[in-house]
Amino acid sequence: MSNDKFIVTPADLADKLKSGSIQSRKVFDLFISHSYKDNDLVRRLLPVLNENGFNIYCDWTSDNDFLRRELVSEYTEAVIKVRIEQSARVLFLQTEKSVNENGGVLSPWVKIELEHASIINKEILCINLTPMPPLFADMVLEKLNLGDLNK
Repeated sequence: MSNDKFIVTPADLADKLKSGSIQSRKVFDLFISHSYKDNDLVRRLLPVLNENGFNIYCDWTSDNDFLRRELVSEYTEAVIKVRIEQSARVLFLQTEKSVNENGGVLSPWVKIELEHASIINKEILCINLTPMPPLFADMVLEKLNLGDLNK
Protein backbone atom coordinates (compact mmCIF):
# COMPACT_ATOMS: atom_id res chain seq x y z
CA MET A 1 0.00 0.00 0.00
CA SER A 2 1.32 3.42 -0.95
CA ASN A 3 1.41 6.32 1.49
CA ASP A 4 1.64 8.83 -1.35
CA LYS A 5 -0.79 11.68 -0.98
CA PHE A 6 -2.70 12.94 -3.98
CA ILE A 7 -1.52 16.55 -4.27
CA VAL A 8 -3.28 19.07 -6.46
CA THR A 9 -2.04 22.61 -6.90
CA PRO A 10 -3.35 26.03 -7.91
CA ALA A 11 -1.76 25.38 -11.34
CA ASP A 12 -3.90 22.24 -11.70
CA LEU A 13 -7.06 24.22 -10.94
CA ALA A 14 -6.00 27.05 -13.28
CA ASP A 15 -5.66 24.45 -16.05
CA LYS A 16 -9.13 23.07 -15.27
CA LEU A 17 -10.61 26.57 -15.38
CA LYS A 18 -9.15 27.12 -18.87
CA SER A 19 -10.03 23.70 -20.26
CA GLY A 20 -13.82 23.87 -20.24
CA SER A 21 -14.09 21.40 -17.35
CA ILE A 22 -16.92 21.55 -14.83
CA GLN A 23 -14.74 23.92 -12.78
CA SER A 24 -14.92 26.47 -15.60
CA ARG A 25 -18.73 26.34 -15.65
CA LYS A 26 -19.35 26.94 -11.95
CA VAL A 27 -21.25 30.07 -10.95
CA PHE A 28 -21.61 31.68 -7.55
CA ASP A 29 -23.88 34.34 -6.09
CA LEU A 30 -21.23 35.77 -3.78
CA PHE A 31 -17.44 35.68 -3.65
CA ILE A 32 -16.41 36.24 -0.02
CA SER A 33 -13.43 38.61 0.25
CA HIS A 34 -12.02 38.55 3.77
CA SER A 35 -8.91 38.54 5.90
CA TYR A 36 -7.72 35.04 6.80
CA LYS A 37 -7.74 36.36 10.38
CA ASP A 38 -11.56 36.39 10.11
CA ASN A 39 -11.88 32.67 9.32
CA ASP A 40 -14.02 32.08 12.44
CA LEU A 41 -16.39 34.83 11.33
CA VAL A 42 -16.56 33.30 7.84
CA ARG A 43 -17.31 29.86 9.34
CA ARG A 44 -20.33 31.37 11.15
CA LEU A 45 -21.46 33.43 8.15
CA LEU A 46 -21.31 30.78 5.38
CA PRO A 47 -24.11 28.51 6.65
CA VAL A 48 -26.41 31.49 7.21
CA LEU A 49 -25.83 32.79 3.70
CA ASN A 50 -26.32 29.29 2.26
CA GLU A 51 -29.56 28.85 4.24
CA ASN A 52 -30.79 32.12 2.71
CA GLY A 53 -30.29 30.77 -0.80
CA PHE A 54 -26.85 32.17 -1.65
CA ASN A 55 -24.35 29.98 -3.48
CA ILE A 56 -21.07 31.13 -1.93
CA TYR A 57 -17.48 31.02 -3.12
CA CYS A 58 -14.91 31.06 -0.34
CA ASP A 59 -11.39 30.07 -1.38
CA TRP A 60 -10.50 27.83 1.55
CA THR A 61 -13.83 25.99 1.52
CA SER A 62 -14.78 25.92 -2.17
CA ASP A 63 -11.32 25.09 -3.53
CA ASN A 64 -9.73 23.68 -0.38
CA ASP A 65 -7.89 20.90 -2.21
CA PHE A 66 -6.22 23.31 -4.62
CA LEU A 67 -5.76 26.57 -2.68
CA ARG A 68 -3.75 25.78 0.40
CA ARG A 69 -1.42 28.31 1.99
CA GLU A 70 1.63 26.11 1.49
CA LEU A 71 0.93 25.97 -2.28
CA VAL A 72 0.47 29.70 -3.01
CA SER A 73 1.84 30.68 -6.42
CA GLU A 74 1.07 32.99 -9.32
CA TYR A 75 -1.64 30.50 -10.26
CA THR A 76 -3.43 31.20 -6.98
CA GLU A 77 -4.08 34.77 -8.10
CA ALA A 78 -5.26 33.58 -11.52
CA VAL A 79 -7.71 31.15 -9.92
CA ILE A 80 -9.03 33.80 -7.52
CA LYS A 81 -9.64 36.20 -10.41
CA VAL A 82 -11.57 33.58 -12.37
CA ARG A 83 -13.67 32.75 -9.32
CA ILE A 84 -14.53 36.46 -8.95
CA GLU A 85 -15.55 36.50 -12.62
CA GLN A 86 -17.75 33.45 -11.98
CA SER A 87 -19.50 35.23 -9.10
CA ALA A 88 -22.43 37.62 -9.46
CA ARG A 89 -21.11 39.86 -6.67
CA VAL A 90 -18.23 40.19 -4.23
CA LEU A 91 -19.02 40.38 -0.52
CA PHE A 92 -16.28 42.17 1.42
CA LEU A 93 -16.13 41.52 5.16
CA GLN A 94 -15.02 44.84 6.60
CA THR A 95 -13.59 44.16 10.03
CA GLU A 96 -10.81 45.58 12.14
CA LYS A 97 -8.71 42.67 10.86
CA SER A 98 -9.28 43.57 7.20
CA VAL A 99 -8.96 47.38 7.28
CA ASN A 100 -6.90 49.84 9.30
CA GLU A 101 -8.25 52.89 11.13
CA ASN A 102 -7.95 54.94 7.92
CA GLY A 103 -9.99 52.45 5.90
CA GLY A 104 -6.96 51.00 4.12
CA VAL A 105 -7.20 47.33 3.21
CA LEU A 106 -4.62 45.33 5.19
CA SER A 107 -4.42 42.05 3.26
CA PRO A 108 -2.62 41.97 -0.08
CA TRP A 109 -4.99 39.18 -1.20
CA VAL A 110 -8.09 41.21 -0.31
CA LYS A 111 -6.59 44.15 -2.24
CA ILE A 112 -6.11 41.91 -5.30
CA GLU A 113 -9.69 40.63 -5.01
CA LEU A 114 -11.27 44.06 -4.61
CA GLU A 115 -9.14 45.64 -7.33
CA HIS A 116 -9.99 42.87 -9.79
CA ALA A 117 -13.70 43.12 -8.96
CA SER A 118 -13.54 46.88 -9.56
CA ILE A 119 -11.66 46.49 -12.86
CA ILE A 120 -14.30 44.11 -14.24
CA ASN A 121 -17.15 46.24 -12.81
CA LYS A 122 -18.30 43.52 -10.43
CA GLU A 123 -20.70 44.79 -7.76
CA ILE A 124 -19.03 44.85 -4.34
CA LEU A 125 -21.18 44.60 -1.25
CA CYS A 126 -19.97 44.98 2.31
CA ILE A 127 -20.74 43.59 5.73
CA ASN A 128 -19.28 46.30 7.92
CA LEU A 129 -18.37 45.25 11.44
CA THR A 130 -16.25 48.32 12.17
CA PRO A 131 -17.16 51.75 13.57
CA MET A 132 -16.02 53.28 10.24
CA PRO A 133 -18.30 53.93 7.29
CA PRO A 134 -18.51 50.96 4.91
CA LEU A 135 -16.01 50.99 2.05
CA PHE A 136 -18.69 49.57 -0.27
CA ALA A 137 -22.48 49.34 -0.36
CA ASP A 138 -23.81 47.71 2.78
CA MET A 139 -25.42 44.33 2.16
CA VAL A 140 -28.99 44.42 3.43
CA LEU A 141 -28.81 42.16 6.47
CA GLU A 142 -32.16 42.72 8.11
CA LYS A 143 -33.71 39.81 6.19
CA LEU A 144 -30.86 37.49 7.19
CA ASN A 145 -30.71 36.15 10.72
CA LEU A 146 -26.98 36.67 11.19
CA GLY A 147 -27.03 37.14 14.93
CA ASP A 148 -24.08 38.91 16.46
CA LEU A 149 -21.20 38.41 14.04
CA ASN A 150 -18.81 40.34 16.30
CA LYS A 151 -18.70 37.53 18.88
